[in-house]
Amino acid sequence: WSLGNQDESIAQMRRSQSNFEKLELQYPNVKNNQRLSLKRYNKLGTQQMEMGQFHEAPKDCEKALEVGTKLVNDAPKIAVYAIVLGGVYCNRGNLLFDQQMVEPAIESFDKAIDLLQPVLGRDNRSGSARQFLANAHAARATARFAQHLQAEAVDDWDRSFDLCPPSTNRPFTSRLAERMWACLYAGDYERCVAE
Repeated sequence: WSLGNQDESIAQMRRSQSNFEKLELQYPNVKNNQRLSLKRYNKLGTQQMEMGQFHEAPKDCEKALEVGTKLVNDAPKIAVYAIVLGGVYCNRGNLLFDQQMVEPAIESFDKAIDLLQPVLGRDNRSGSARQFLANAHAARATARFAQHLQAEAVDDWDRSFDLCPPSTNRPFTSRLAERMWACLYAGDYERCVAE
């Protein structure tokens, strides 16, 4: 994408979101409208993060959190709401981490994990919950390592690898390297050599 195409894509998404907001006002009890709104705000925030528009991304992230929290509170048994909201918290954590706000990033990853773990507990086959949870643990591991919490980072790396879908079988090389460094700094030399 060229920068112009990205800007136009975001402008189109904003227009679409505006139309969905009108539908939500007209039909406030239609959960599907709210779910689509949640996904659109999340996509807007993610796309802006990827473009480096850090001044706009938090607004859409916070709006996604607001919509998603309402959906989860109104219908706690519907897994897709918790999965998407968990993904939003993970995206927010990544945004905060990229802005060097490590402690709030860890808190956001904690919330993602707290939302996603019960979903996976209820349905171990949920590929989305498993992948989002693995990503949240990996992101929190990186943030904990930045906070010099190496032992906790190793625990998160281990959990992330345990959650990797069987189809991937092997974690990313960069993640293995990060776990190895965390083991080294945590003083777990035997494990570091084994890695």
